[in-house]
Amino acid sequence: MREKRTGQPGTKPISQPPVTEKTSFLAQSAIFQELNAQDISDLNQSITSLTCQPGHLIYRPGEASTALFFIKTGRIQLYHLSTDGRKLITITLSTGACFGEQVLYTPQISTSFAEALTLSYLYVLSKADINQLLAQNSAIATALLQLIGQRLTYMETQLVSTTFKSVTTRLAELLLQLAALQQKSRQS
Repeated sequence: MREKRTGQPGTKPISQPPVTEKTSFLAQSAIFQELNAQDISDLNQSITSLTCQPGHLIYRPGEASTALFFIKTGRIQLYHLSTDGRKLITITLSTGACFGEQVLYTPQISTSFAEALTLSYLYVLSKADINQLLAQNSAIATALLQLIGQRLTYMETQLVSTTFKSVTTRLAELLLQLAALQQKSRQS
């Protein structure tokens, strides 16, 4: 697998989008929807933008977690690799999702890989800015806890499915999920 890392070719800061575009994205995010217009404007100043080419590794296991990432556009895959090279995909995220929540844990060390599957534009919120937001606004802390809870429930469902269901049943469920997602994206 080719490896591309932040700060190297394959990733580059992008020019700041118009304030209204980023502000609109932030205001629509489940994590920030409780903030007022002034708070969103202040947050807008803290968030940086990043573009990632397909195949770019945003982080990998063992690296210090330094930011929370929001997907403006694109698809990001979180996964683990075994010592013999097998890949376990834990989740594939797309537009509107956020990842990198391990920045909230102690110790703040990444435990998985995060790789861009497509050309992806990300908004990045530093650890220091996250900590400041959490101290100032309990609604953001609640929203982040909900996100972590949803991820945990998703991972538990995957574990139970892998352990107790046949390959045929899991494949059928996956196809139904993909069809539902496709139908949902057509409606929006």
